[in-house]
Amino acid sequence: MARVCLAIHHSCVWSLGRYSYPRSIHVMDWAHQISDTGFVGMDDSLGVMASITVKRKGMAIAFSFLAGWTIGWGEVIAAIIVQYVVPDEDLGVAFSVISAARTIFGSIFTAAFIAVYTNKVPSYLASIVPARVLAAGLPGSQLEALMTAAAAANQGALTEIEGMTPELLFTTNIAVSDAYSKAYAYVYYFAVAVGVVTIAASVCMRNFDKYLTSHVSRQLYHKKDADTDPLVNV
Repeated sequence: MARVCLAIHHSCVWSLGRYSYPRSIHVMDWAHQISDTGFVGMDDSLGVMASITVKRKGMAIAFSFLAGWTIGWGEVIAAIIVQYVVPDEDLGVAFSVISAARTIFGSIFTAAFIAVYTNKVPSYLASIVPARVLAAGLPGSQLEALMTAAAAANQGALTEIEGMTPELLFTTNIAVSDAYSKAYAYVYYFAVAVGVVTIAASVCMRNFDKYLTSHVSRQLYHKKDADTDPLVNV
């Protein structure tokens, strides 16, 4: 989940705050093809992850990989494009601001995602778990104790409940997992909504193709190939 949080803040902050200039829309240039593809892929992957359940582990692995890949795609784009909008002498400051933004906005979105998740879990536990465990044979008098143990994710307490059997414990764990996955879906819905902002920012980004030149702000040479030794006073 930390990956998702960082994904959203990276793409959103960097797109809007660092290199998005909605002066005109250019959708066919090379820079836009790269950024638009990356952010759309990220948003699609996060959207699909909202449908993941305990029975779809293969799907979870596949789309976690795809989401992480496209998130990294966006990180690379941001790191490259920031070089085009600041003078050479300010590159260090620009990269420092981006690095600081990762931590700052990562914390903000982590708190937001956790708030969404924790607000949804209790209602799904209450709506899913009781019906399943009672149907599986749990005595009604033990339901409150089971719900308390399930909410605390305390397997030891679950096994000590009167009338608990291996089959009933399995049913309980699956029901709790389903409740958690449904609550997590809202985290991904939130992520998708923020991801739409990054897509809009990417589409409105100025045309950076003119900056794709061979210019290098700083180059390293062997001292025998340079006029001066940069380490002479070190």
